[in-house]
Amino acid sequence: MLAQSRATAPDTLAGLESHMKTQKMTTGQIAKLIEIDNKRGIRAQLQKLIAELSNGGVSLANPQEFFQELYAELFSEKGIVVPPLPEVSVETTAALAKYSQLMWWYFPAVTEADYSASFVKPKWGQYIDESKIERKPIEGFWGIVDTTPKPNWDDKSAYGDPITKLLGLETRFGESWNVCVEKHYPVLDRELHLKAGATRHMTAEQYNLFANVMNELRTSRGMDLPDLGATNSWEWCDNRCASDDRLCVGYSGRGGLARVASGPPAHSGDDVGFRALAVP
Repeated sequence: MLAQSRATAPDTLAGLESHMKTQKMTTGQIAKLIEIDNKRGIRAQLQKLIAELSNGGVSLANPQEFFQELYAELFSEKGIVVPPLPEVSVETTAALAKYSQLMWWYFPAVTEADYSASFVKPKWGQYIDESKIERKPIEGFWGIVDTTPKPNWDDKSAYGDPITKLLGLETRFGESWNVCVEKHYPVLDRELHLKAGATRHMTAEQYNLFANVMNELRTSRGMDLPDLGATNSWEWCDNRCASDDRLCVGYSGRGGLARVASGPPAHSGDDVGFRALAVP
């Protein structure tokens, strides 16, 4: 029997950079990064290096510069200024490298009135009394988003990504709004080394902007990002509706990104999934 090789990370930053550029990071290598940091106190250098070499499934060498340029193009009249990334631990940065679908994302303080003609706006009052919907305007902030494609509800391989498996699930369908908040999101807080409560559902406003910007990046820049309005399934949002319902969005056959629906937070429908947003 052949001996199994064990990948280890080099002991110097220069060696580590060369190694990471040619190989995918393993769990052992991430542990090595933390070990180096603990021994030598080079947290800032490691954090910068990991961020430059791996920012989720889409490579962004400098997320601040990327989103500054992007929003200057999409919302030219708003004068959006994208701030630096929040300071997070090297463990958090290493976790982002470990889960390839997670990436830093800046949400600018814009409204639907600022959207370009190509963006799909929610039809808030088409099927729901709009006066009963809790609206949550977007305030500019950095978040960690999940770019996992949204499958059709009857897809037997639905989701099946590392985050879903981390949560001990075979699919994200059939999980209620409450279960996500009370059970699954605390697991993500711990895995990402973030404070309790950092992970939550996106608001419908955030979800719609996020989905539209991903569509723009996919169609105009060829980036490998999903269309969240192209499949027959819903995903939960944070907003309340009526007395205690929660919004869900995204079902292609019922309007895609334009459709806004609602359901009880304890409801665990087989066509409703979820997508986390972490705000450090």
